[in-house]
This record gives sequence, structure tokens and C-alpha cells, in this order.
Amino acid sequence: MGIKYYLPHSSGCFICGEENTFGVDARFYVEDNHVKADLCIPARFCGFNGVVHGGIVSALLDECMGWSASVFGTMDTLCFTRNLNVKFRKNTPSETPLTLVTSYSGKNRMFYEAEGCIKDSEGTVYAEGSGQFIAVPAEKMDETINYLRMDPSLTYHPVFIKIYENWKSERKTQAGG
Repeated sequence: MGIKYYLPHSSGCFICGEENTFGVDARFYVEDNHVKADLCIPARFCGFNGVVHGGIVSALLDECMGWSASVFGTMDTLCFTRNLNVKFRKNTPSETPLTLVTSYSGKNRMFYEAEGCIKDSEGTVYAEGSGQFIAVPAEKMDETINYLRMDPSLTYHPVFIKIYENWKSERKTQAGG
């Protein structure tokens, strides 16, 4: 296992927003060329007793794969989802330690592709996903990046720091400073 480099969370995001009291509160990090999150999904996100709702599983995969596309694909901007495919292998259990693992799988024309899974400590895969992502247009970056929050006590991935610093520099240039 390598060094953990964290990724920011979004203020109100249902998946990673620490300020969203109704959300999942996933914390994403990069380790060994994968974007990951360690999860224990609360029972309140179940569709059936003990079974995490498929929409929650899909949203978790979507968010994590989007970070893979940004960090390992574009490497200079964030990404929006173009399409998402999820294959449910087994019922995803609530209140169980799980790991979300995604990786960048390549570029197809203007789309960045990623894939991943949710599994337990024994390696049982509950869901697999793949998706295509598109770079956030420059005019949408202000709106998007303003929602991101960072904890000064964590070490963030260098690619995200580059994205953030470039964005700040562009804002400063546009403001005439």
C-alpha cells in the first residue's frame, strides 16, 4: 500500500459533502494509482433491510470514477459524467466495512473512461461500474470548484493541487491581479 493523497469534498454533495447532514460522507483518496474510499454505509440508505439502495451504490461509483478521470485522465480540470453503467453482482450490505476502488482506463475521443467496484475486505465484489466523463468547460469551473473544501491537516493529491492552483491563477489574471 502506498501513500494516501486525499481529494477535496464538495460542501453540499450527497456523496462527499461533509456539510450535507443527509449524505453518505465518503472521503476519497488516491493510493497506488487508484481512487478509493473506505465506507460503512448506514442503514438509512437501504432500499431493503440490510441492502444498500442501488441508486446509492451507483452514485458512489460515479463520484469515485469521476475523480479517477480527473486525476489520471485530464490531469488539468475536473470532469462531469457523460454516461454510467453499473452491474450489481450481489446485494451491497449496509453497516459493513467496504472499499470503493476505481481506476482510469483510457481516453476515447474526448471522453475519459474509468471503471471500478465496491468490495469487502475478503475481496467479494458487490457492484462494478464503468463510465465516460467529459472535462468541465472552463466557464463552468468557477461554479464547480467553488464548492470544493479542503482540510488543512490532510495531504492532497498533487494533480488536484495543480488543478486548483491553475484555477486560482486564472481567476487572478482575469481579475487583473
